[in-house]
Amino acid sequence: MDGVIYLITAQLQVFALDGATGRVIWHYKYPKPQALPPNTHADRFIFNRGVAVGDGKVFFGTRDAYLVALDQKTGREVWKVAVDDPKQCGCNITGAPLIVKDKVIVGGTGGDQAHRGYLTAFYTMTGRLAWRWYVIPGPGEKGNETWKGDSWKFGGGSPWLTGSYDADLNLVYWGTGNAASDLYDGDRVPVGFNKVNDVNLYTASVVALDAATGKLRWHHQEVPDDVWDYDSSYEVILMDREIRGRMRKVLVHLNKGGLTTVLDRATGEFLGVFSVPEVRNWITGVTEDGRLVSGAKLRIRRKIRCSEGLFDKVLSDSRWFIRVHAAVPWPPPESGQGRRLPVWRVRARADSWRIWCTSRSSARLFWIHSRYSSSAAGFNSTEIVRPFTLRVQ
Repeated sequence: MDGVIYLITAQLQVFALDGATGRVIWHYKYPKPQALPPNTHADRFIFNRGVAVGDGKVFFGTRDAYLVALDQKTGREVWKVAVDDPKQCGCNITGAPLIVKDKVIVGGTGGDQAHRGYLTAFYTMTGRLAWRWYVIPGPGEKGNETWKGDSWKFGGGSPWLTGSYDADLNLVYWGTGNAASDLYDGDRVPVGFNKVNDVNLYTASVVALDAATGKLRWHHQEVPDDVWDYDSSYEVILMDREIRGRMRKVLVHLNKGGLTTVLDRATGEFLGVFSVPEVRNWITGVTEDGRLVSGAKLRIRRKIRCSEGLFDKVLSDSRWFIRVHAAVPWPPPESGQGRRLPVWRVRARADSWRIWCTSRSSARLFWIHSRYSSSAAGFNSTEIVRPFTLRVQ
């Protein structure tokens, strides 16, 4: 911006650099947060995805859930406001804020824990609260009926990345996170509830909010009854394209399930969807109106071998993804963190899981031996994945 590069490190050091020479113009170091609750997002997520620059300030979120504004020219702290209390929510802010006119909007983490996600807007000049929109509706609000009992109070849905803004429509678009607990829906979906569409609103959705008030204009839930942790928190791409002979203001959004959804960003109308992976096993398809068609649940045994006879077609020209669940309760009972829910995290022990996979073309062996780390692993064939073109017909 005006020849200056603004960047932030994982440990919340902000730099302003001369874009031509790399000279440091100013440097700000945020104090290291103290006494964060252990085994929570605030404690474990030590990174930051960027700053926002506007109104003569540089804005960023912190590990202890503050939003900070620095003077753009000097790096001096102008204001700092607490967005939440990490000792209570276990959450923090890793995504870059979004500046819209005289407001700066920020989301947060915590959607896998006993937390009710939200977006918050502050005035850029003073840091005063402008509005807050909760992902999960409260009693009397539309969508609250999609939650069982009082599970709406801690149902997750945190929008932890950055949204987009359409100045002509004055709408803010954001992707929301998974429902909690993320791999189990027994305590959050009402008994007998139809799980085909609009379950646990407005988690795993794309939402459009009035930028001035934070009021919900429309939503599209991409993953109803998310029990795969396939949240929809990712960035929203805005473009104008001709579809079926008509120019449309469209929104394109990708989620963890590998589906890319195309919507009319003025109305939320579903226009189409395409799948990035050529092979998927969590659903069998998507209907013309955007509803997911359920697939058979994949059972993963203690040892899995993908050899020529079983998966050679998959490995020959596409990507194969295997996720192994060694579930343990989260937070652990000894942590004493708030209300203990049946929230499940994925963790693997060194002696618990071993996966290997052989490529048909080269007999190359892929294997994973995890110790206290995420048990998600991607397996790619050694052959080149075919290029492909995706269109909305």
